[in-house]
Amino acid sequence: MIFHVKGQTGIPFIRIGFDDYFLNVSLFASYGYLGVQLFFILSAFLLGLHYFQADRNHWSYRSYITKRIARIYPAYLAQLAVLVVFSGWLGINRSFGWNELVSHLFMYFNLPPNHMQQFNGVWWTLPVEFGFYIILPLMAGLLLHVNWLWMYVVCLFFTLTYRWYIYQENSESINRLISLIDLLPGELTIFASGLICAWYYYNYRKTNTPVFAGIISSLMIVMLWINYHLSHLSVYFKGSWLLYYWETINAVFFTLFIYFLAMLKQNKQYWITHPALLWLGEISYGIYLWHWPVLLFLFPFMKQEFKGMPLYWYTLGSTFCITILCAAISYYLIEKPGIRYGRHLAAKIQTSTV
Repeated sequence: MIFHVKGQTGIPFIRIGFDDYFLNVSLFASYGYLGVQLFFILSAFLLGLHYFQADRNHWSYRSYITKRIARIYPAYLAQLAVLVVFSGWLGINRSFGWNELVSHLFMYFNLPPNHMQQFNGVWWTLPVEFGFYIILPLMAGLLLHVNWLWMYVVCLFFTLTYRWYIYQENSESINRLISLIDLLPGELTIFASGLICAWYYYNYRKTNTPVFAGIISSLMIVMLWINYHLSHLSVYFKGSWLLYYWETINAVFFTLFIYFLAMLKQNKQYWITHPALLWLGEISYGIYLWHWPVLLFLFPFMKQEFKGMPLYWYTLGSTFCITILCAAISYYLIEKPGIRYGRHLAAKIQTSTV
């Protein structure tokens, strides 16, 4: 994850960072996206919460964007350099021309018309996420000055229209359809759900909320909805109504889960603020960046045996440990200095605009 709010984010980040270890490899290949969806909702919730808590009379868009760039780019560029330099050793056997280099430097590799394969498969989410950063003030402004339902309806209209158009134009090419349909316009309702959740939490949170019942109920509904999706997977990319509505509906259930999870601290369930969970929240952006390359590097060992014993779970355990190590190095050596520098620049911008 790219953002951290003390005491509210440890557990969700664990789920996002380690989707690989809760599901077997074949299921993860199909449903690792659930972690991405949860990541988008959490991002909207946490950034929205900070926006609503801020003094908007002194809020600066330039300062806000500066901090977002400083949070994302240093660790991303460091990983890009590592993957390029050590691509052969890491098993990434492909050419890397100047056009690809520039598209990766400016993070437009998944934008039409020239969609490019990323060195790290999870990077496709970064331009989507950054696009949300750009329009967050607009969406939050609508939420503050217009009824929340109207803001959601506007986002729903754009999402459904975009997804319908992309399918009509690319129904013959499944690869192109997949690469285009989950760009920012096709994910607006997901971000809108998280933003509305932040607004509701900021204005109406109550200490007598049945938190655990809400967490369990929302997760059960998510599992049932996933099961329904699984049973209709063969028609999903063939124009089924699920292609247009499944993610939007699932985002609502996930948002309820996040709301009830956030209410744990409000209801004095202080175990949610355990230092170990908070630390995992701090390094979670590095977990997000490194878990997939590490898993791919160790993947050949999964099917091997040692003295008749399969190495599958040993390999997953090694992946977990190495990912944590890489994430910690990324956080302390790259991300943390970047955060400090971003705050310094943002403070200078804030001072110059007063």
